[in-house]
Amino acid sequence: MRTQGEGSIYPLPNGKWVAMISTLDGDGKRVRRSKTSHSRKGAESALRELKAAFRGVGSQAVAKTVSELLEAWLAFKSSEISAPTGEQYRYAVRHLKNGLGSVSLSKLRPQQIDQFLQSKHDLSPRYRKLLRTVLSMALDQGVRWQLLASNPAAYSAKIKQPEAEGRGLTDQQARSLLEAAHGDRLEALWVVMLLLGLRRGEALGLQWDDYDRHRRILTVTRQLRKDGTIGELKTKGSKRSIPVPVAVTDALETHRSRQLSEIANLAAEGIQWRNQGVIFTTGIGSYLNPDNASHYFKALAKRAGLDDWHLHELRHSAASFMLVKGVPLEVVADILGHSSIRITADIYGHLTSERLKVGADAMDAVFSGLTDKSANIGQIVTI
Repeated sequence: MRTQGEGSIYPLPNGKWVAMISTLDGDGKRVRRSKTSHSRKGAESALRELKAAFRGVGSQAVAKTVSELLEAWLAFKSSEISAPTGEQYRYAVRHLKNGLGSVSLSKLRPQQIDQFLQSKHDLSPRYRKLLRTVLSMALDQGVRWQLLASNPAAYSAKIKQPEAEGRGLTDQQARSLLEAAHGDRLEALWVVMLLLGLRRGEALGLQWDDYDRHRRILTVTRQLRKDGTIGELKTKGSKRSIPVPVAVTDALETHRSRQLSEIANLAAEGIQWRNQGVIFTTGIGSYLNPDNASHYFKALAKRAGLDDWHLHELRHSAASFMLVKGVPLEVVADILGHSSIRITADIYGHLTSERLKVGADAMDAVFSGLTDKSANIGQIVTI
């Protein structure tokens, strides 16, 4: 018989595995949590995280320093967040513990937080903002746990983010890139990312089952992480089905034929293809290392005469092309998999402004001959 808090794992009919744990909280109430994984090994790892989380349920009662609170909060949250989010949180917690960990919760003040964040000159504004956000979330939980009366991070200075607009290829640069990619083993990858704006991990995680060639639909449901494992998408809004243009369909069909030839050639040599069903792989069927894919793209860009271009800039280029051609902002947000149209507007709002200016210029051209009659119009209005 399992003891309280030991937890269990079990398989589901769909092939996935569930890790579950149950225990009593400080008020004697039954608390249950579970996490689903794609493999037994993943479920075992999830169970360890759940156990750590339940240890956190009781540990908040003795958290007296910022470091102790961060540890308790991180354990408490571990079963609710995705692996990529967990990595970001742990990264932030390491920095916070080094700078503020020894400070007593009762003595933590907004000024201390401001001074700490200002001292992190080696971090970009984005990561300083992450540190402030994580600290604020942990302190909010501390307030709910009645460890402190208020959240001092809420009164600290916000971290201003630079208004980086990103960089997109021009029409001519895009043509040059596609010409250089013609015949490349990964030509379809570059076409998919340029025309659909997929994130790197999303593109590398695609499987042939995600591609409906008859309806010309590509469904994004997973991503390849940097560590080579398949995981959840960045946000819930990232899961999407995208209608694909003919150029993408043609590139994928050519890629499928090439891949089938590679599989047959390896089989003739007695070598088995590693991952059946994955669209973009190495020459033996392994998942492509994300960093290697970026290196391959940089070499391709150089051949196209485009020095110092990064793979992620294909995503920005896709958004730029769509917006400049008049595709509505909400449609672009859906295609890119943004969780909110506001994110799209914040990143690409300058492009919609340019498009609106074109509209204003067109209106000037239409009504330029009427400007000399403006005084008469004013007189008519006032009669």
